[in-house]
Amino acid sequence: MAGVVGRVALAAWSDHQPSRLTPVAISAGVAAAGAAALAALQAGPSYALLLAIAALIGFFAFGWYGPWVVFVAEAAPGRAVGTTLALAMTANQLAIVIAPPIFGLIYDLSDSYSVPLLVTAVFLVIVAVRVWLVARRLPVGR
Repeated sequence: MAGVVGRVALAAWSDHQPSRLTPVAISAGVAAAGAAALAALQAGPSYALLLAIAALIGFFAFGWYGPWVVFVAEAAPGRAVGTTLALAMTANQLAIVIAPPIFGLIYDLSDSYSVPLLVTAVFLVIVAVRVWLVARRLPVGR
C-alpha cells in the first residue's frame, strides 16, 4: 500500500520540482537507508519496526518510477519518445529480472540477509548520487 501511495505522491511532487530526477535521487537514497537499516537489525526486531521500514522502502522503491518515466519521455528526442521509453523500460525490466537471483546468490554465499541488503544499499547510494548529479546539471523543468 505504501508503494501505491508513493507512486501518486512522488509523481505529484515531481511536478513541482526543478527536476523530475530530484524525487528519483531522493527515493534511491531513502531506499538505500531502509536496506541498510534492515541489514543492521539483529534477530527479533519488533513487528512495528519492520512494518515501518518496509512501508518506507515500499513508498520510495515503487514511487520513483512515475517521475523517472516522465523524465525519460521529456528527455527523449522529439520523434524518438517511443523508442527511448521502450529501451529505458526494457533495461529496467531486465534489472528487475536479474536482481533477485543475484540477491539470492549473495545470500547463499554469505548465509545472511545482511550482506545482500548491504550490497543493495551500496548500489542504491551509487544510483542516488549519480542521479542527483545529473539532476543538478539539467535545465529547470527536466
